[in-house]
Amino acid sequence: EEHRHLRERREELGQGQTAIQRFMGELAEQKDSAIEAGLARLNKEFGRVFKQLVPTGFGELCLVSAAEAEGAKQWKGVSLEVSFTGRRSSSLPAEQLSGGQKTVVALALLFAIQRS
Repeated sequence: EEHRHLRERREELGQGQTAIQRFMGELAEQKDSAIEAGLARLNKEFGRVFKQLVPTGFGELCLVSAAEAEGAKQWKGVSLEVSFTGRRSSSLPAEQLSGGQKTVVALALLFAIQRS
């Protein structure tokens, strides 16, 4: 009798574990979607604001992917690409910008965050 009860309990726990793992996967997908949608909105606003501050330039934000583990995406961070001349071939990573250029980029990012 007790052996049967323990077996049933083990089955219940296994089903519970499966349900929890499925739920965690769904939450990870929702989290990834929310992050990607939020960055897409922020990127759009950043491009608009940067264009207002630097009429001949452009700016873009991109997620930097690290890997995919167990169905969930892993990100290293966000990369920033800007050009003050408007040519994509002349875009520079943030590390190569002058102090004044970094200030303009920071302001554009702050204003974009407020608007999105």
